[in-house]
Amino acid sequence: MSKIIFNEHQIRQIEANRFVASVSDRSIQYTAEFKIFAVKENLAGKGPVQIFKENGFDLEVIGVEKARSSIKRWRASFKTHGEQAFSEERRGKGGSGRQKKDNLSAEKKLEKAEARIRLLEAELTLLKKLRDGKAGKETAILIPREKYQAINDTIRLYQLKNMTRYLCYLANVSPSSPAMITEAEAFLTQPVKDGVIQQVHLNDLKNRTMTTDRLIGLYITIQQRKSKK
Repeated sequence: MSKIIFNEHQIRQIEANRFVASVSDRSIQYTAEFKIFAVKENLAGKGPVQIFKENGFDLEVIGVEKARSSIKRWRASFKTHGEQAFSEERRGKGGSGRQKKDNLSAEKKLEKAEARIRLLEAELTLLKKLRDGKAGKETAILIPREKYQAINDTIRLYQLKNMTRYLCYLANVSPSSPAMITEAEAFLTQPVKDGVIQQVHLNDLKNRTMTTDRLIGLYITIQQRKSKK
């Protein structure tokens, strides 16, 4: 049994992924489509982390080991039974503790569908913002902090929870990359000198203890406080 226990927000986030059939506080049931796709991608050379991230899963929520063990298990089943292995559960007749998709209540199915639609709409909105660039000019290229502004706007518009890292991946920005950290340090230095934000924020960034959500929040806070002056 997994040691990871998902909270309600995390469950909703995971459920919104189109490759998830059902999820409880301790387990995730993926669709047969994703299992087959993941195995083939893995056999072609992609690692579990890349496969899960590219398909919208936040591994800070799910856990890297869970992704690795899932693909390892799916590969073993695929090797023995081929794609047919995923048309039905091959884990014995005992109950697995999962709620089957067909047994979900109508209300739960509607809630799940609405969550997926909201996420898809958010993805489209963000991609449009990134494509259109500044003031609707398609030739304009957004710098990272402008991408963060677009991500923050999208999160607020669709009231998304725990989706920052996925949207960063979608926007092709990596808060942990050396280039991004260097730019972030440069951007935060002047606001600290001007008293717009506290020194502790810059220290945390340099010490690599700042989360992606907090960094995006700082970008927005700085812009808002500067606009009021």
